[in-house]
Amino acid sequence: MKTKEEKFWAWFEKHQEVLFEMKHEQNEWYDALSKQLMTVNKELTFEFSSHHSKCSKDLCISADGMKKNFPAVIKLVQLAPNLKRWKIKAFRQRIPNQNISIQVNDIELSYQDMYFRYSPDNGKVGLEIHVRNFVDTQDYVSGIFIMLDALLGEYDVGTQISFIKWKKLDENCVDELTPFVQLYPLVNKQKALKN
Repeated sequence: MKTKEEKFWAWFEKHQEVLFEMKHEQNEWYDALSKQLMTVNKELTFEFSSHHSKCSKDLCISADGMKKNFPAVIKLVQLAPNLKRWKIKAFRQRIPNQNISIQVNDIELSYQDMYFRYSPDNGKVGLEIHVRNFVDTQDYVSGIFIMLDALLGEYDVGTQISFIKWKKLDENCVDELTPFVQLYPLVNKQKALKN
């Protein structure tokens, strides 16, 4: 009997060429891949590399920030077959760019809109994130987590950050805060202290 992970990879391998050529998310193959991944774990998700190369493409398996599902991601990626045109990665990867901006429905966020304070917390970093024009809505909160994943990578957000609070940026207090992009070297330093 094949495990659910083995069945997923057998399906993926069989359809890898059509998935490789897929241009956008809104099509039947994207939905089919989502359904197959749900047979492994209903809370896992995936994304393809943003750049499409003729030679290779990344498939990132994500726990969607849910730490309880990290073991399922790790197990699935460890069982991935070696595919010539695909690089299979665990967790959303850090995007090495200091100028990220996103749009989540009606809100726009960039690294320049975000600042933070932190406190060490049992070998991790506790965060208070100050966001320009922040309103406590799901779109803003989702945007904050997307920006954290882009800056640090999903795995480090889940394992190196102990708590996150968010509030509206008071422009008069910017000098008392640290620019968001400085969170990356801070977390790297915390990780180095553990090793």
